[in-house]
Parts: sequence; C-alpha cells; structure tokens
Amino acid sequence: MVSDDERRRSRPAWVPWMNEVDLLILEFLEEAARENPDPPALSVGVIYHNLVTLREESEKARSTFSRRCQRLASLGLIENTNAERAPYYRITESGRQYIRGEMPREDVPRLEE
Repeated sequence: MVSDDERRRSRPAWVPWMNEVDLLILEFLEEAARENPDPPALSVGVIYHNLVTLREESEKARSTFSRRCQRLASLGLIENTNAERAPYYRITESGRQYIRGEMPREDVPRLEE
C-alpha cells in the first residue's frame, strides 16, 4: 500500500502557471526518455500527434502545444535542440525531477512577472 507521503512525493509540485498541456508534454517526453538511454528530441508535431490524435489525452490545438513547449523550454524544463530551424524538444534533468515529483515547490522555475 502506498502511503500519503509517498503519493505526495510522486506528484509534481503545483505551481500556478502549469496547466494540463504542460503536464502532458512533460510526462510524454519523460516517458520517451525513460525508454531510450539517449533521450530523443521530438518536434511539436510529433508530441501533438501522439498526445491528441493517438492517445486522445487532450483536445487543445497544435498552436497551444507549440506555445507551451516554448514556455517550458524558457523555464529549463525541456530544451530546444534545434534553435536555428524548426524546434525539437527533449526533457531536461530539471524537467524529469519536476514530473517525477522529486523537485520541491520552492525549486520549481518561476515565470518572470
């Protein structure tokens, strides 16, 4: 049986700027990295197709996924590996710690006001 403390530790810390698309992106990229020792960098189109078309986990527009990837990258939770051209994203170690619930709330990157 899982204790309440273990359950709380396994969930990411809630922050006001995080939304369902952010969590889906981070979970998907973390899953892709877990299955591959050299984490793949994926385009927004691939991320969107997997989460919306194949898995039916969201009904948000592709442009929403693009904006949220840009925001997550600016916060260091994912990285854009192809800045000169179409962006390709992979999860960072900070992103992995966050989505696994290993990052204390005070360490979660903050949006600049």
